[in-house]
Amino acid sequence: MAVEPGHLGYPLAVAERAGSTRAAEARHISQPAISQQIRQLERAAPAQPLDRSGRPARPTGAGVGHIHYAHRALPDLAAGVRAPGPARTPGARPGPP
Repeated sequence: MAVEPGHLGYPLAVAERAGSTRAAEARHISQPAISQQIRQLERAAPAQPLDRSGRPARPTGAGVGHIHYAHRALPDLAAGVRAPGPARTPGARPGPP
């Protein structure tokens, strides 16, 4: 399974808000939905990003790295979606100019 952009933000939200319930509220989704997305990431990633055995969930060593990169990647992804460019030009082909 491939990691999708949405997967990046969910462990970040859980870590920042000290739990999946608060993270789900902040993301305007249900708690089971955020847990499902994190489980999908855990299956795709080589290491678990969160230790969910206690309360609140805490980032693992790998999760700290994941959060670092998510902080960097998510704003860039959002900017790329908003930016005008060849991909938004009718008839344009994806790829280098």
